[in-house]
Amino acid sequence: PNGWKMRISETEGQWQFILSPEGRQYRTRFVAIQDMIKKNYSLNEVESMRSKMMKYEGWEESGLLPQNWIFRVKWEGLGKDNKWTSNIGYLSREGVPFDSMKPAMHFMKSTEGYTEQDVKNCKEFIRKRNQDTQE
Repeated sequence: PNGWKMRISETEGQWQFILSPEGRQYRTRFVAIQDMIKKNYSLNEVESMRSKMMKYEGWEESGLLPQNWIFRVKWEGLGKDNKWTSNIGYLSREGVPFDSMKPAMHFMKSTEGYTEQDVKNCKEFIRKRNQDTQE
């Protein structure tokens, strides 16, 4: 977003840091966006950071997830009993992270602004992801 910068450390590992206009330093955009939401940054600024997360950190959108939710496949591969499996993380529009869909759907059911259709769409999202990985 406007006024934000990136800094690469001069150490051997060359760590990347995201710098806010106020001078706060974040290790990842994931942490930065959570703080932006908490500090009531404008929707445009938050959306700009979300788009950078998708461009540079592997996050994705889905029409089946609630508006302004994003997800990232953390791990995919053959699990127990040789079935293809994946571990997906989610980030809500409120900046709340989830390691699986079950707590995310529980959050939707107990939080204002979400509908039963949102929950149904999330179940469909999981069903489609499972179907796509089985083919």
